[in-house]
Amino acid sequence: MRELAPDHSAARCAVDTALWDAAARARGLPLAELLTDPDVLDRAGLDRHVLSATSGATVTSYTIALDELSAMTARATAAAHLPVLKIKLGKGREFDRKAVRAIAAAAPNARLRVDANGGWTPDDVRDLLPLLVDLGVEQLEQPLPAGRPDLLAALARDCPLPIYADEDVQGPGDVAALRGRVAGINVKLMKCGGISPALATIAAARDSGLRVLVGCMIETRVGLAAGAALARLADEADLDAHMLTRADPMPPGSQERLAPDLPRLCGPGLGVPPGALPADGDPGPGRVA
Repeated sequence: MRELAPDHSAARCAVDTALWDAAARARGLPLAELLTDPDVLDRAGLDRHVLSATSGATVTSYTIALDELSAMTARATAAAHLPVLKIKLGKGREFDRKAVRAIAAAAPNARLRVDANGGWTPDDVRDLLPLLVDLGVEQLEQPLPAGRPDLLAALARDCPLPIYADEDVQGPGDVAALRGRVAGINVKLMKCGGISPALATIAAARDSGLRVLVGCMIETRVGLAAGAALARLADEADLDAHMLTRADPMPPGSQERLAPDLPRLCGPGLGVPPGALPADGDPGPGRVA
């Protein structure tokens, strides 16, 4: 599939996920159960002892998207009861400083993580780090632009916060360059091309001593259910698209209620019920305004 569609990881993910769903349904198993089968782990190159080395991800973080300061503060206030908030930053030092302060004040009991989506320079990070540490931020994701693992490594050496790579990890082949340079990686099915390459990426991360965050794009319940099926093999999860969209056509659809539960579906395979596919021409999920 990589040869046929090298630039279409989401299309490869759709085919790969469908095959895994079929394999689990044929056995009458939820996909999450199949993915923790020792034989499956062995074939994926994952030491079966990985399951005893981590408790797995049990909740999802909720993203406070980069927006006007008032909108970000309002979302944080509405999500203040959630255990983990991921704050998107990278709009400029002064704005970022105000945003993280406002969100920390609006959600004083939440654990905070920051994702700059490659929008900072090393100087930005060093300038903002004292504030992030003071506010109790526990994790920093992709602070620098992708493609310079050497800069990430130099930053990580002096950074008191664990740094996770996202855009720098498109698949299993990218993990080796990050060994010893970051604390963990963000594995997204739509980014790497499906469950098979995600398993290979997780295996490479474990071999390199890296933690694993399983994440998502803006996608439907199908993709989220596939990501949630991998949660037992990960340390943390950022699977919140069902709370960031409206009109997801896949049952049970988008979710207005903000909750930390992983978006699993019940039943064999992914848990998508028969006949649940949207009719031709139905719109996909729209991003929440």
